[in-house]
Amino acid sequence: MAEVYVFSLGYRCSAAGILKSLGIKHASYPFDWMVSRLPVIEDCMATDFAAFLDPDNYRSVALATYHYPLSEGGGGGGSAADAETLHICDEDVQYNVHYASWEGRSALTTPPPPWRTGRDAYAYPLMMNHRRITEPADHAYYERCVERWRQMMAHPTARKLGLYVHPLLDEAVFEARRSQLIAGVQQFFARMSARTNHLEGVFVFPVRTPYASPISAHGSPHPYLLEEIDERSVSTTSSSKATVCVLWTNRDFVDAGEIFMGTAGEETWVLQDYVRNRLPPSTRK
Repeated sequence: MAEVYVFSLGYRCSAAGILKSLGIKHASYPFDWMVSRLPVIEDCMATDFAAFLDPDNYRSVALATYHYPLSEGGGGGGSAADAETLHICDEDVQYNVHYASWEGRSALTTPPPPWRTGRDAYAYPLMMNHRRITEPADHAYYERCVERWRQMMAHPTARKLGLYVHPLLDEAVFEARRSQLIAGVQQFFARMSARTNHLEGVFVFPVRTPYASPISAHGSPHPYLLEEIDERSVSTTSSSKATVCVLWTNRDFVDAGEIFMGTAGEETWVLQDYVRNRLPPSTRK
């Protein structure tokens, strides 16, 4: 049986956390436990991680992770001044200045409102909050991760399954950006699959609804929590395929933590089950 690689495509810890929770994360890759964006990953592949691995590209800053409430009527996020804004934790991070200017360059690098760099740790296109790449030991860790990535991409027969989980978007924001987001995923996957074969991508957009959990019992028009956007599936070759999904979340879902926080049990289970079923039976747990 062919070897199977499973790996995170960001945007943060949630993708790696899902793989870890399923017992299928057996090695570390560059984008596991940090914040990144798909266009940044694309550039890392094109440049052999030159800007990623250069410690001179990083600046240290004290920031925080916040959760912003659903605005009244469900039309968008709150603001840092809102009494209901939840402070998750303080973050001493290192962000990459080379990629900092990529913020807002495309729908995939535009933070959800009201995130902004200088305040919100997750707003940066490339940010490390668990390791400090300017320290020799952590730089060596990322060099090993990058080398594993190179070996994976070069493997001629192994199946490769990448998981991407986008920042949480409110429904109105998602619908406004929907076509741009899907086009960005299509472009990313086409370029990544041109560098390897037997590649499968699962690209998940968590979209917050105004409904309590479980949303199916509280008036949600969405019959399934996880919806494949069939007409937007990306297929480049007979051996490489990506699927774009929407994860419809309840109003108290929080995009933070190793996977998720807040009221997120049902959504987490559904996503775990979906990823598990993409794997060969012999690798499922």
